[in-house]
Amino acid sequence: MIITALFGEGGNLIGFAKVTRDLTERRLAQQREVDDARRLAEAEASNRAKTGFLAAMSHELRTPLNAIAGYAQLMQEGVGGDVSDQHHEYLTRIRNSQQHLLGIVNDLLNYSRMEAGGLVYERELVFAHEVVEGVLAMVAPQIERKQLHLRRGSCTPDVVAIADRLKVEQVVLNLLSNAVKFTPEGGTITVFCGRDGEQVTLSVRDTGPGIPADKLEVIFDPFVQLGRTLTSQHEGAGLGLAISRDLARAMQGDVRVESVEGKGATFTLSLPSVSPASEQ
Repeated sequence: MIITALFGEGGNLIGFAKVTRDLTERRLAQQREVDDARRLAEAEASNRAKTGFLAAMSHELRTPLNAIAGYAQLMQEGVGGDVSDQHHEYLTRIRNSQQHLLGIVNDLLNYSRMEAGGLVYERELVFAHEVVEGVLAMVAPQIERKQLHLRRGSCTPDVVAIADRLKVEQVVLNLLSNAVKFTPEGGTITVFCGRDGEQVTLSVRDTGPGIPADKLEVIFDPFVQLGRTLTSQHEGAGLGLAISRDLARAMQGDVRVESVEGKGATFTLSLPSVSPASEQ
């Protein structure tokens, strides 16, 4: 509020003028800024607490899970006494379950590390065909178990990316494991790589159920797994694709998907390419 004295021609005071400004909107805007800042701080604190919890829980679970695997292996090798064929089968199931649980725990640990910005990236030349060969060896038992057909498309030695090799292998392993999980018995998985402009691409195509058009981005959200029910065989924490995309983007790349529902899906990892001339 501003009050101004008014004077007549002779200099006599004849009154006052008062101007009042409504500051309600300004005060409301300031209050909204304070509230938004408080909510942001609370959200960040909540995320830090969640990340810390996931990391602590993952570390605590890994120790007993590794112990389970160790003792099961000792029993299968006959340490402590003879083991019947039936016992061998039971122990194999125990070890398979242990590996599955350990995979979920490792996903949780990796996710918490990424959320906290705790991952370090070592950039080097990464030969796509070497990554494909190495990862295919890891998933070969699962492919054989489901009697899937594996096709290897073009992937020449001159397809080279600049990235962190171990993390590239982790992404490709996630994509292949995902394809194995969702492809029905007797189906086909195709792996191929190439160049797309200044990007190297590594693709995994399956003949699974495909993905609805409105879910093509949702599947990359953490803890999301399509089609999960109490009787679903598609187990997991729903972190594989979220971790894969985050890792790829941290290496200046990406993971994208193309799919028609009922006709399978193709997941493609893209990474910065190294030109053939610079490889020499």
